[in-house]
Amino acid sequence: MASRLTRSARERDGWQRQAEAVLKSDTGAAATTLLPEVLDDLGYSARDGIKLSRVHSAIGEEHGYSLNVAEFSALGVTTPNFMVHVFG
Repeated sequence: MASRLTRSARERDGWQRQAEAVLKSDTGAAATTLLPEVLDDLGYSARDGIKLSRVHSAIGEEHGYSLNVAEFSALGVTTPNFMVHVFG
């Protein structure tokens, strides 16, 4: 599935950035989780995060953060101000 993340032209330096990535979807998941590299291409960083987070997985405790991306599109549906969780 091709999903699109967008950084709005109204944000930061006035540029509009778009990135498209093939993501595996878990339609039963409570949250959307991304690697930092996906968001780096759009100019997002941990400084844009709205809260710190952590998760316990098979490899132990992982630390990350949550942030709102300007727009997220998947399966023909576009959602503005979409929260994602970043671990990596």
